[in-house]
Amino acid sequence: MHYRRAGSGPALVLLHRSPRCSQDMLSLMRRLRSRFTCIAPDLPGHGLSDPLWTDALTPSDLAAAIVELLDTLGLDQAAVYGRHEGATLAIALALDFPDRVRCAVAESCAVPVGAERAEWLASCRILPEPVWDGSHLASLWSRMRDQATFHPWYARDADHRLSIEPPSPQEMQESVIGLLRAGDNHRITCAALYGMHIEEALRRVKIPVLLTTLRSDPLAEHLARVHEAAPSVAVQPTSGPEEAFGLIAAFLERHTSGTSPAPVPTEPIAGRIWNDFVDLPGGQLRIRRNTDAQGRVVVIQHDAAGSSESVDDLMMSFVGRRPVLAIDLPGHGGSTPPPPTLRVTVQTHARAVGEALDALGIGDFDFVGVGGGGFVGLELTRSHSRRLRHIVLADPLYFPMSMQAELREQYAPRIEPDWYGGHLLLAWHLVRDQQLYWPWYRRTRACIVSRPGNLDAITLHRRVVELLASPQAWRASCQAFFGYSLQPRLSRLEFPVLLCSPPLDPRLDHAMQAQRDYPQLAFMRMPEDRTQWGAKLMDFLDR
Repeated sequence: MHYRRAGSGPALVLLHRSPRCSQDMLSLMRRLRSRFTCIAPDLPGHGLSDPLWTDALTPSDLAAAIVELLDTLGLDQAAVYGRHEGATLAIALALDFPDRVRCAVAESCAVPVGAERAEWLASCRILPEPVWDGSHLASLWSRMRDQATFHPWYARDADHRLSIEPPSPQEMQESVIGLLRAGDNHRITCAALYGMHIEEALRRVKIPVLLTTLRSDPLAEHLARVHEAAPSVAVQPTSGPEEAFGLIAAFLERHTSGTSPAPVPTEPIAGRIWNDFVDLPGGQLRIRRNTDAQGRVVVIQHDAAGSSESVDDLMMSFVGRRPVLAIDLPGHGGSTPPPPTLRVTVQTHARAVGEALDALGIGDFDFVGVGGGGFVGLELTRSHSRRLRHIVLADPLYFPMSMQAELREQYAPRIEPDWYGGHLLLAWHLVRDQQLYWPWYRRTRACIVSRPGNLDAITLHRRVVELLASPQAWRASCQAFFGYSLQPRLSRLEFPVLLCSPPLDPRLDHAMQAQRDYPQLAFMRMPEDRTQWGAKLMDFLDR
């Protein structure tokens, strides 16, 4: 389970709405961190947290998962705050674990009753399957617009029209990204929580509970549905965000005291790729790794428009052979974006990766870079030459200078959310055309990829989600990679370097040309299945 932590004082667990993640709690954490140790987990199957591997969850299952997190963090008790679906879960925790929860705040908690509950449960339908034309993305965007226009979102008529300020396209995009990442876990979570009888639970709770909602919130009318609540339950609407914050903060302070233990290090998970984070001066980098095997670490670096998850198959090919880790570049995956004023270059990426390796205490290592990720390894030969032993450039970006300039200008267009959702179809067709043409924006007969790679809609969908999760970082990284002076670097390099590519990759010819131009570099034709790469690369890496 992934979580964010900030502040000091009594422990306070903050539970986000679905399909968002703990990032939804950042603004509240900033305001409360001077009074509490704020701990905001991603709910199971959301954000960076693993799902609970079942499609029939109950509120008690989700509550038990949060308590398991408390156990892992060494917390005997904690206060709990939740918003929307997180509010329902906060009440479930208060009901099921009164000895572990000091108090609970449920803000904007839905209290569906009677036929309405059945309608809400029916609305937790399975998300549309990815389809070749990308129309499933248009359907998701339409749903986000409906949620901002009607309440409930599926009741599209004048009687259910909301009279509130609509969210910005960027805010809706964050919900879409959350939904895309959570996938069916959103349905599973909502089905569990919407089926809970809140009014009955509030009659049975033993600990202090605050139920509150802004009077302007469509859910404000649900407060009146709470009848004969337990004496420990307070029901109080508020007139504005500041009044709500003051009420919530005072309630939490009234029912908490003490301090919280220091953070605990991440425990390795045998046979699995597990998450870790490294603190750097500019933020955090997400690390994914496996340490089952002994020996020299293999560092795998993803390309632009990806994250460490996009090289999972390559990582797994080394599990049991070598320790392996992959780092999300700044602004990609779970890593903090670089400062807006920073000009992103291969050198800035290499500096961040090098600092992460130093912070992790990594000694000697081999480096496998995919696409532009390989350039990061070439730059590490300047700063980490005493520890870096071998470099593998997989699908290298080796082009004439004239083509580099064109790619830098055209390969990565701006993808910015618009009210009509057109940016989603732009991302979809861009990724689809990457499999059909090289380069993707030259849609001519001469640029047809004769044997395209995986064209199934699910694989394309995964790639689109990676792109949409970091559109600005993708564009900046693409421009950095296509602007890198590779040829001069290779001509001066005195280092064991292997070029490799699978037969169907449109950049195979470029990799072979690089080996002809620089015969001191080795070349290897790789299997299409990257789960077989580790075994094949070991001959080179073990030299």
